[in-house]
Amino acid sequence: MKNNIEKIFEELKSKGLINEKINLISKKSVMPFKTTITNKILYDPSFVGISPDSIRFILLHEAGHARKVIQIGYLALFISLLLYLIGYLVISKITTFSWYFVVIICLFLFFIVFRMFIPLLKKDEIEADSFAAKKILEGYNNKKPSLIIKQVFKELRKKKFKSNILRTLLMPISYLIEYHPTNKERITNLIKIEKGQATQFPINSDKKQ
Repeated sequence: MKNNIEKIFEELKSKGLINEKINLISKKSVMPFKTTITNKILYDPSFVGISPDSIRFILLHEAGHARKVIQIGYLALFISLLLYLIGYLVISKITTFSWYFVVIICLFLFFIVFRMFIPLLKKDEIEADSFAAKKILEGYNNKKPSLIIKQVFKELRKKKFKSNILRTLLMPISYLIEYHPTNKERITNLIKIEKGQATQFPINSDKKQ
């Protein structure tokens, strides 16, 4: 039997709000929902119980990432890892430092490089929110996406208190590479859209709807 997330995903597809080529996969993960580099939406089954409106917004937000020709998050990660490896090879070659000291230096380099992408990553998240708001309006005539995203934050926060051990252990690292705008910034963006102050929903660089 299909769960609530799977049913709503099919509902969104039937309304033409999510491209037919995007697939949904259930997988235990550090993140509740995420889009893969192959444009599959992964969801943690422990979040099945959140409200339908929240599920719709989250799935549409992830579809907003999947439509991009190049997903900036994976590009940032790839470049950062590449420079980490290059740095490790170069530093270990020209110095006599212990391997673990070289690793520490290269990890520092990784975080510095990754954080250079933060402004672009934040913009990408705002665009995905705007895309979700546009589709919510088209499919459900809901003109108050800011209320939905507030509900999303509230429900995810409650669920995260019951998150798995791995998610908890990785929390300090997640703070170092946190790239999402603040909840206030994301809510403010949607309120501006509701008021007509930000009438253009960013839909450039599309590969999928």
